[in-house]
Amino acid sequence: DESLRVRNSANNRDHLLVRGDGVMVRQSRGGNYARTYEFNYNDGAPGGVQTKNLATVANYGDSTSAVAEVSYVGVYGTANNYIYSGMWICGVRRASNNSAWNQTANETAAGGNQSEASLDIRWSSGVLQAVTVGPWMGWTVNVRITIINGDITVNV
Repeated sequence: DESLRVRNSANNRDHLLVRGDGVMVRQSRGGNYARTYEFNYNDGAPGGVQTKNLATVANYGDSTSAVAEVSYVGVYGTANNYIYSGMWICGVRRASNNSAWNQTANETAAGGNQSEASLDIRWSSGVLQAVTVGPWMGWTVNVRITIINGDITVNV
């Protein structure tokens, strides 16, 4: 895989990396060396509710936390005109002295035909998931995850 790197030679770390698989990784300016991963993905539920693992927290410890911003559009069937779009903000952290996960999920903007074409985004034990409301739904997401004290594995 070819990649494009913009490196800071003073501290020997990437500030921007565009990987051959299309995932973009940016290094923060903060003291905890947060990294932001950004990618897009599209899929479709071929007849039943679909759960897709988008990304997984890796190399984590008791001070790992991450926030995912996911914007999406969902469409239902080709014979209808149903459409829904939204924006989710989902947080996750290691909790209880590195023995458990704690997470939040909030849809901050949404509109359209919810019962036919909406998408739920959530963290589940360190895995960011997209879940369709039902069958025959196509969807596209743009995902941006910022993590402190850990890494992200993109699953799609």
